[in-house]
Amino acid sequence: LNPIEISINSNNLSSGNYKLVIDSAAFLDFSLKTNDTINLPFSVLSTNDYSSLIYKILNIGFLEEKTQLDSNSYILQKGQIIIQLLNKDKVIEQLIINKNGTITNFSIVPDKYSIRIIYDINKNALWDSGDFKEKKQPEPIFILEKEITFQKGKTETIKINFKDLIKKYF
Repeated sequence: LNPIEISINSNNLSSGNYKLVIDSAAFLDFSLKTNDTINLPFSVLSTNDYSSLIYKILNIGFLEEKTQLDSNSYILQKGQIIIQLLNKDKVIEQLIINKNGTITNFSIVPDKYSIRIIYDINKNALWDSGDFKEKKQPEPIFILEKEITFQKGKTETIKINFKDLIKKYF
């Protein structure tokens, strides 16, 4: 079963409550049966109701050094990182990062969030679980310890120093 995802660009809508009405017979399933009328209520926040998040990414170039860490003979390979913003274990936003810099998201719905970082060694934009037969380790995952509470109209800054994260892991 593949669920259908509908995205509505609300940039041209003013804040308020809306209803998306999908007429009967708009969709067919594999046995050519049609849907009933669907009413989907949704709301649009004003820009003042959102929070902002600034990611400051440091030491991604550290991966290019092929560094051998003190406590382990593991040699870091050049890769990229995947940053995921989570709300109740659901991925809200995912960024693929391969260089230092600052990234800003101005449309975070106020709530509590956590940050998960995946060291994407093979650059396939996915977490790889490893392979026992080939003696391949899973790609490292880091969960930032502090949960972040976003408040309406406020900006939070998250500093991610990848070199520090890697040293904690190994």
